[in-house]
Amino acid sequence: MTTNNDEKKLLEKMRDLLLSGARMLGEACPKCGTPLFLIKEVGLKYCPKCNVYVATPDEIEKAKIDKSRLKIYDFDAYWASKEEEKEEAVPKTITEEKEVRKKAETIEKEKVIEKQHILDALDELILTLIEKITLLIDRNFQKADPKELLGILREIIKIRKEL
Repeated sequence: MTTNNDEKKLLEKMRDLLLSGARMLGEACPKCGTPLFLIKEVGLKYCPKCNVYVATPDEIEKAKIDKSRLKIYDFDAYWASKEEEKEEAVPKTITEEKEVRKKAETIEKEKVIEKQHILDALDELILTLIEKITLLIDRNFQKADPKELLGILREIIKIRKEL
């Protein structure tokens, strides 16, 4: 589980990514469920919580990235390992079956709690963007386009509704 301080740091990191030009996607990290961001300079999806790029080998090749420079999370390898875990999780006795069910229930509860943390984080991000848009409109800034921020806000609200 994450602490309030960890959540605030994650929110700040997500906000900084948006303000630096990254785009929040309608996809979530396969490892932790946090919304992914497209980092334009790299051309890859990024998870701010896991602090990794999430990419298939084809995406890495297309982006012409030197794998040794970045921490990259490979979708194919991840899903292959998940399939292996499922095969290993077949219970052999009634006791093991009960343990497996208990673990599954615990994991499900943690997912619900984690989902609530993500929803809370998105709510904070939405409020931060609304404040930023209001300040830009009040101060009549030419630096940032309120329409662009409204577009980002719409995307975040869309992701929030999907969760």
